[in-house]
Amino acid sequence: MIVKNSIISDPLTVAPDTTISELIHLFIDSAHESAAVIDANDQLLGMIGVHDIFKTIVPYYVEMDEDLMNVIHAGYFEEKYERIKNKTARDLMVKAIDSVEPNDAVIKAVALFVHHRRKAIPVIEGNKFIGMITRSSVLARLRYKLEISR
Repeated sequence: MIVKNSIISDPLTVAPDTTISELIHLFIDSAHESAAVIDANDQLLGMIGVHDIFKTIVPYYVEMDEDLMNVIHAGYFEEKYERIKNKTARDLMVKAIDSVEPNDAVIKAVALFVHHRRKAIPVIEGNKFIGMITRSSVLARLRYKLEISR
């Protein structure tokens, strides 16, 4: 199996100036948990996901000691969100991105899913973003391949 046969048809893409508030609406409306941040020339600038937003809201010391979660007041999440809602995708995106090419073997994407705990990997061709491959799209393609081989 190769990557191009498992690319999802509706990847979520956003401009670098998309606000976090707008991004949250897009995530909810699309049921995606990550988006490719691309420029006007379809160049992939980075990736941003729900996890990146949550990382900005949750203080890093809570990750070090889960008992600290109990001392944070109930309104903390909303207060932090108010401070970041106008930041942009450019501000929070991850710039060091793993990617695959359309003719790569699917195992390369699967290895990235497993090793880096990714849910989606951008697909790049000639330095341009052309789509996304997800864990679900790989499983759907595998199911299809298994059913037609019967």
